[in-house]
Amino acid sequence: MRVLTFITSFIGLSSASLEAQISEEYVRLSRRLDKLIVVTEKGKAEENIEIHKTHLIHIPKIYGFTKILLFSLAPLRRRKQIDCVYVRTFSPPELISLWASKRLAGLPTVLLIAGTWLFEPKTMKNMIFRWILCRAVSASDRIILYSPHILGEVKRYAPNIVENRVRYIHNAVDANRFKPGERPPSNSLLYVGRVNKKKGVEDLIHAMRNLVQKFPNAKLFIIGSDPTGGAYIEQVKELAHKLGVDNNIIFVGSVPNREMPSYYQKASVFLFASHGGKAYHGQS
Repeated sequence: MRVLTFITSFIGLSSASLEAQISEEYVRLSRRLDKLIVVTEKGKAEENIEIHKTHLIHIPKIYGFTKILLFSLAPLRRRKQIDCVYVRTFSPPELISLWASKRLAGLPTVLLIAGTWLFEPKTMKNMIFRWILCRAVSASDRIILYSPHILGEVKRYAPNIVENRVRYIHNAVDANRFKPGERPPSNSLLYVGRVNKKKGVEDLIHAMRNLVQKFPNAKLFIIGSDPTGGAYIEQVKELAHKLGVDNNIIFVGSVPNREMPSYYQKASVFLFASHGGKAYHGQS
């Protein structure tokens, strides 16, 4: 079977973003296929993986348009060479390409919906995004969700979803890479993810004030980038200083995925404080 899929950068575990996980998934998927064609701006071919490069124009406004155009043209141009289009990265260019692949070329399509956090708050941009999602859902032969708990939330934004097309595949961890090491030091805490308000980072800083009163040597390592370019991290640092815990918090910044197992091994507790959607309250 020959499958075409998408990713902005196919650079493997050197990435410090979700693209590292996606790249790793693609490598494993390719072993079960005759060929996996990856439409990307950056990447190198591997066994069973062919790279279809796109040359995007990195100018605001134009960039998004060229990405939609080139991502949509790729499966149409190669429709005789592929058996299926698989969208995993879940943004408008990929969703539009999936719709075009089905409606214009009649190709079988598979869509993985990883969540619905991108649709809030209700801005004009997000409303357009929701409209695009509905078109992609209607054009998908198979829809993959991580859990049945996500289905109700997806229905809020794509009420046209056909449930008998849905399959559940739980998120996975590579246990050969992410495994326990030596006993970590006590009260070594770890957060990994985007550093923004939705992720509950400020809540972690407030929680550290109470923890440090009982365990003065406790350390919180925060790994991740700030989508605002550093302004939010500075705000969080000011809060930590105000609460008297700035010496207990280490902002590591972005870390390549290949280095992440060592950070998990050195942590005694992993912290996850995201402000979830309505459908997830009480589910975790």
